[in-house]
Amino acid sequence: MSVLIFEFVEKGFLWICMHTCCIRDKKLKDVISKNLDGHRKRNSKTSIMFTLAISFLIFAASSFGLLSGLIEGEVITIFGSDLWIDSPMAASGHYLDESTLSAFIEEQITFDGSIAAYGYISASMADVTGKILSTSYSQSFGDLTGYNLIPIKITAVP
Repeated sequence: MSVLIFEFVEKGFLWICMHTCCIRDKKLKDVISKNLDGHRKRNSKTSIMFTLAISFLIFAASSFGLLSGLIEGEVITIFGSDLWIDSPMAASGHYLDESTLSAFIEEQITFDGSIAAYGYISASMADVTGKILSTSYSQSFGDLTGYNLIPIKITAVP
């Protein structure tokens, strides 16, 4: 569609330029018009390339927006809950008090049934072994020489 109206857009732009900002150059209108006519094929190719580039940018931006929504939906599906409680100080040994939280959640379940179910995931073994062993061996797997260590992350699920 833009290729069909490109000639009229060129003529309109030339007319606007000659009657607003380039009044002194009105004598060059015929030269500029002939130049635009002579380079019309090249100008239309440039217009098509520019349109394709803009179309790709719009497509890429909408794809990234769609993918971010998809990832967010997958995270919600994987974790399976509307609420996630985590201790930001777990790395330094300050974990959540499970007994107090369980008592509060059980109270809410009996009070109004707003909570359907709940569960706990233990701390990562890398965090636990990091407190006992302060070397890189605490979070990796390999032979006793220390070469070819494979990083691991172990989490226990009760």
